[in-house]
Amino acid sequence: MFSAGGQHIGYASEARTGVEPDEIGAVMCVINLGARDELGDVRQCKCKRYFLARRTDQLYCSTKCRVRYHQSSDEFKAKRREYLREWYRLKKSGKVK
Repeated sequence: MFSAGGQHIGYASEARTGVEPDEIGAVMCVINLGARDELGDVRQCKCKRYFLARRTDQLYCSTKCRVRYHQSSDEFKAKRREYLREWYRLKKSGKVK
């Protein structure tokens, strides 16, 4: 149940409307975000999840997701390969334990 303009409005039953309760909750979240002028902060992560961005430059829903997509980039893989080759060379020579 929610209140709009002093009136209490109840949820319609699923049997009458064919609408899932989760959909009603999602619509209510969108309405609340629109009322707080935060609807523009809703973004879709590369993992296809939606999230509310806390910063203007936030692209990922979580640190775990950000790290996963960074480590799958070609640039990261090339730098990592180069670093590990150098590390292996130094380890083989006995300069690194």
